[in-house]
Amino acid sequence: KHVTFADEKVYMEHRFNHGFEKNWNGIVGIQRGCYWKAEKLPHIHWNHKTAYPPAEVTLKNPQEFMKHRLEHGMPQDWSDIKTVKGCYWQKNGEATIWWAEDGKA
Repeated sequence: KHVTFADEKVYMEHRFNHGFEKNWNGIVGIQRGCYWKAEKLPHIHWNHKTAYPPAEVTLKNPQEFMKHRLEHGMPQDWSDIKTVKGCYWQKNGEATIWWAEDGKA
């Protein structure tokens, strides 16, 4: 589920209700190439053009994950996986901030 915020007050209330401090910390800027997983879900996702969400590729088992890392020149290990319990995110250059609870758009 994605949520956009009409104003600062609504944003801060949402953060508080989801266990975050009422501040601007922890907004994920969209960048190139990212492995990530939702805290409550088992699968690891890969996004080439954005950091999160929605998932462009879902890797359902360790073999798929390691094959994908090899194909993309990444180390054959479990490094650089962002785990999120939910994520506030924003596209670079845009004012809108979104909330994604489980990585599914």
